[in-house]
Amino acid sequence: MKPNISFLKKCLEGKVGPTFGYSPRRGGISGFRGGEVTYEKHLAAGYVDHARGASIGRPGSVAVTQKGMDVIDAFDAKQ
Repeated sequence: MKPNISFLKKCLEGKVGPTFGYSPRRGGISGFRGGEVTYEKHLAAGYVDHARGASIGRPGSVAVTQKGMDVIDAFDAKQ
């Protein structure tokens, strides 16, 4: 699988991960921001770790593994 460099950089910035909120009308609302399908593919390939859980008012985040960091560094070296 070819890694998505922009997705990995978004992970480094903390813009990818699960979210959780609460509304009295709807109850608990959970979701995922930043591309759940892309996250699953990169998780299976070993470029990112499992997403940390989210709580009310605190979104979860996805950490980039060393394999993912090596890909980002190699890309930046070409530029």
